[in-house]
Amino acid sequence: MIKDIVRKTAMATTFFMSLLWCTVAKAQTPKQVMERIYQAYDSVPYLSFDVRYRYDSDTLYGDFTHEVMEGTYTMAGKKAKYRLGDIDFIQNDSFFIAIYNTEKYIIVADPKSSNSGNELPMRQLIDSLVDAYSLHYTLTTSMLDSTTGKISFTATDSTAAFSSFAIVYDTSRHFLKCIDYSFIEPPFIDPDVTYVVMPVARKKRLRIEFSRYRVDHFSPDIYHQNSYIFFEDGVCKPVDRYSGYRIFYSRTGNN
Repeated sequence: MIKDIVRKTAMATTFFMSLLWCTVAKAQTPKQVMERIYQAYDSVPYLSFDVRYRYDSDTLYGDFTHEVMEGTYTMAGKKAKYRLGDIDFIQNDSFFIAIYNTEKYIIVADPKSSNSGNELPMRQLIDSLVDAYSLHYTLTTSMLDSTTGKISFTATDSTAAFSSFAIVYDTSRHFLKCIDYSFIEPPFIDPDVTYVVMPVARKKRLRIEFSRYRVDHFSPDIYHQNSYIFFEDGVCKPVDRYSGYRIFYSRTGNN
């Protein structure tokens, strides 16, 4: 389940001092705050950090879900390389490559974005939520401590995709600390099964924790497509390290 979430969403300038945040932030829109967060990541030439995905459900009749997946992100301007579980992702100016090491296949596509901030976990989800939050959510901002701010979205009606959504970040550097959201998953009812106890909706939660921000300056080769694939007679093939991997090619540009 957690790998499916990563796949679907596979695709993180210094801000105001915390005292200024207390008096000004409420006047800013969620979109403006998120733009400052993205700018913080884009303004650093080289940046690495770790992530931890935690996926949980409530407990029902002794049954529950608890999954943890860890990863590492490395960004260099418009280039990015990150690993989530057993999947490696590489993006440069011309290519987006996803390497599924367990299933042994490689996806080669056009780059998904024009800057490193767009490669942050849940970027598209955050953007869509921020753009339309007033339709289904109540927005609140708060300070968890002297250097940590929080933006909270709380559902106001049953049509909202999430029960709650929260973004926690460092107010001095404007780097993310945590993305946390919960939702209600409708029950699956098989018409061919006679149930003693009918399935009920379950509360689910996904939490993404960001840690160990650091400046790592790796060789440019880790972002270059030739470290993973090559072209022979116009056909995309894996390098020796990935011999035997299938390639799914959907890129529209030239080799």
